[in-house]
Amino acid sequence: MKIKGKIELYTDFGSKNQKLVLEDNNLIVDGGGEIIVDMLTTTPSLSGVASASSILDTSNYTIQAMSFGKDKEGYKHHAHTDTWSGIDYLIGKDVDYGTSAKLSPFSGAMVFVSSNTNPPGGVSSYFPSGAHYNILPSPPTPLDIKLETESNTIFSELDYVSAIYGLPNINTKYGLTTLEGMPNSSKSAFQLAGALGHNANVLLTDDGEIVTSFASSVWYLGLLVGAYPKGFEHGGTKGGIFNNVSQLLGDDPVASSVYIGTFNSASSMDLSGYLGKVFNPYGNVGSAVTFSTDPQIDQSGILVSANSNFSSTGEVVYQTVIGSGDLGFTNLYGGIYNIGLWALDCKRTMKESSIAPPFSWDPINHGRKYKLFSKKSFTTNLAEIADKGSTGSTDGGLVHYKDLTLIWRLYF
Repeated sequence: MKIKGKIELYTDFGSKNQKLVLEDNNLIVDGGGEIIVDMLTTTPSLSGVASASSILDTSNYTIQAMSFGKDKEGYKHHAHTDTWSGIDYLIGKDVDYGTSAKLSPFSGAMVFVSSNTNPPGGVSSYFPSGAHYNILPSPPTPLDIKLETESNTIFSELDYVSAIYGLPNINTKYGLTTLEGMPNSSKSAFQLAGALGHNANVLLTDDGEIVTSFASSVWYLGLLVGAYPKGFEHGGTKGGIFNNVSQLLGDDPVASSVYIGTFNSASSMDLSGYLGKVFNPYGNVGSAVTFSTDPQIDQSGILVSANSNFSSTGEVVYQTVIGSGDLGFTNLYGGIYNIGLWALDCKRTMKESSIAPPFSWDPINHGRKYKLFSKKSFTTNLAEIADKGSTGSTDGGLVHYKDLTLIWRLYF
């Protein structure tokens, strides 16, 4: 059996203005073959053991998640550092907003651009620059086990901040973090963020609610690690472009926008950045909802489908929508250069999480472990945008994002 795959990206998908913006092949990594071997070598005798028979369910060996990332150095630049730089600037100026007030009138992700230069995308959009580092992702190989290696976000030394504002102490060196005083689920997410190899999604509190107050330490650190905005119910997340940190005092960015996260609106992405809410009308994996009962399910997770001629084509389609808000916000964090499909790692899940199949899913605590099945690396940023109109125009690129429909076809 030879597995291959193809990726298609569309704007205005399903409308008369539908446009194919990219089409290319992917790479099936060794993990894909390992998953198939695990499935074929799991002994059928388990069917007679009531407590273990569910291990034979084929859903345990299928694609169950998707993730998005960028070049490894991108995790040390852009809003990953600028967000904290702005807050650090205000703290350094001893600005006293009171114990319960915001540190800055601007409570969102921020990036700083030079006022003396015109970025290629225009000053009202953010064009992640590779001037200071190699912005391209690492060349993909079949040996890859994650989207990017050594993608550790750099944490600033925050001990003095902790003393003043009650934030958790963080001391980072060589990719190791210490998160004292942080709730367990949030701490777990931050510890993972340094080793994931893709964008994390950590704007959540210990009880599973999206952080709505800028005064929360988790909110500060969630902005630092990134890189997805809050959902519709919680008003989205603000992102801004600044020429100078002093503009923070008056909440006066060069340009800004409020980004509504499609993934967090639907709670389809977990803390670690895995888009894991899967809709399979054949096996109902992850949900009893099917496309026939809810035509919009591809807006909130991964829709798995196959045509009636599957026996001859071997084609399985994985489809999702990267919402305009998710695109705009991730661009502030360096964009999207890598995407991956992940299968359940049944053995590791049972070993490390001490849970048995069927493995339920929720965005906070699901215990699932994944193995990279296939990946695609791009030489262009999927979240790239440019201004419309003249430099400095209010018709800025950062407010003109469109949903991007991703269709990933695998041929078995």
